Amino acid sequence: MADRIKDIKGITKLLVSAYSIETTMEKTSQWDAYTRISNNCRETLAALSNDCVGHARTLRELAGNLKGFDIDAAVKTARPFELDMRGMRDTDIFEALITVEKKALDLYTKLHDTADSDVIRENWSGTSSYMDFFVRIRSIINDEERHIKIVTDGACIGES
Repeated sequence: MADRIKDIKGITKLLVSAYSIETTMEKTSQWDAYTRISNNCRETLAALSNDCVGHARTLRELAGNLKGFDIDAAVKTARPFELDMRGMRDTDIFEALITVEKKALDLYTKLHDTADSDVIRENWSGTSSYMDFFVRIRSIINDEERHIKIVTDGACIGES
């Protein structure tokens, strides 16, 4: 197991990285890809995009429960995550999505498994228990695992 993250800056850095990945799915190039891909792949891309909107909302709520942390300010100074799907074929789009989903899964797993619960508790200002942080990250992990399965098992890989 990796070392515990024992400082809030390390935890918020992972939150910002995750938030950047999730909000990237809302960008114009993803919707451009949606309009160009074959009909049977649109539903998959739309479902992934919609889940990303929900994940971004969850991350924003969790960040809002951490004392003194402003995710908007942190995102402005962080290196943005880029995923430009313009001009990609269906198979290339979904191969890129597999890579992104695996990266997101790794990031959430690291956040869940290594964020020190005492650090979260000491910095938690929410009305719910600080353990809500871990419960909600676990829920996103489950979604990411499902996304990987949807994309790798789907008919959109291997088409052109």
